[in-house]
Amino acid sequence: MLNTVKSYRSSIKMGYLLIGSIFTILLFSCNTTGPAAMTLAEQIKGNFKGTLQNPGGNTSDYEIIVTEINDTRVSIAPASGSNSATFEVNLTSETNGSVTSIVLKAPADILENNGTFVASTGRLSYTYHLGGNDANNIEVFIGDKQ
Repeated sequence: MLNTVKSYRSSIKMGYLLIGSIFTILLFSCNTTGPAAMTLAEQIKGNFKGTLQNPGGNTSDYEIIVTEINDTRVSIAPASGSNSATFEVNLTSETNGSVTSIVLKAPADILENNGTFVASTGRLSYTYHLGGNDANNIEVFIGDKQ
C-alpha cells in the first residue's frame, strides 16, 4: 500500500509539472504586443528608380535616395552626381477609399502638395519647384522602390 501512495504522489507531482509547463507556454505564446507599426518615414525610405522630367520637358532614367530624418520627415536626393534638387519633405498619411498613401510636402516649396508614395505598390511620384518666378521651373519624378 505504501508503494501505491508513493506512486499516487508521484503522479500528482507530474501532473503539476505538466500543468505548469502548459501554463508557461501559453503565457509566453500569447504576447499581444506584436511588432511595432512602421513609421511613415520607415515605409518610404530607400532607393527608387524611375523617370525624371526636367523644366525643359526632357525625360531621363533616374534614381533617387529617400533618407529618414525622423518619423514624419525624409530627405530626397539624387543617387549619383546630378544637378537635380535635394530637398526635405514632411509626411502625412491619407486614405482615399481603400488606398492609403503617404503625402509629401516640402515646407519651403510653393506647391501645395509635392507628391505621394503608395506603400502597397511601392510607387513614388513628386513634383518640386526649383525656385525663381517661373511657375514651370519644376522637376517631376515617378518611380518604383527597389
